Amino acid sequence: MLIILADDKVAQLLYETTIRELENEKERRKNIETKAQRFVIFSGILFSVVSTYFLGFFETFDKIYLIIFIISLIGLAVSIFFFTYTLKTYNFKYFDVEKLIIFAQDYEYDGLIKRLTGTFSEYIIERRDINNRKVKLLDIGCLFFFISLALMVSGIFFFMFNV
Repeated sequence: MLIILADDKVAQLLYETTIRELENEKERRKNIETKAQRFVIFSGILFSVVSTYFLGFFETFDKIYLIIFIISLIGLAVSIFFFTYTLKTYNFKYFDVEKLIIFAQDYEYDGLIKRLTGTFSEYIIERRDINNRKVKLLDIGCLFFFISLALMVSGIFFFMFNV
């Protein structure tokens, strides 16, 4: 993608905007992955504590409570899968600094700004697409997590009060 601009001030403005947008996408990725890590930790702890705590009560459970409990544990395991998959590393296009230096020698400053803006724009689009995929995975994981949590709480509530 080559951006051809007549005005060098416009090219400089676009370059600066592109760099800011690139930093925003990097920050967004970091925030998405931090949320996913927190959910993985919390879900894992919840899964292990709840499954261990109720392991001794399996004989006393009615079938319906056991089914609710097992479905909630399966849902929790599925949510952990989606949260973990959100943390998957994708291959980004990285810039080879040596090639960039050689490339920069062939262009004047203004021409270089225009070329870099186009290259960074492609890079931002790629990062945004990957971040959007990660958000979808995180949303699916949250959906399974909260449904499982609701099933767990309702199952415990019904078991404790024999409703």
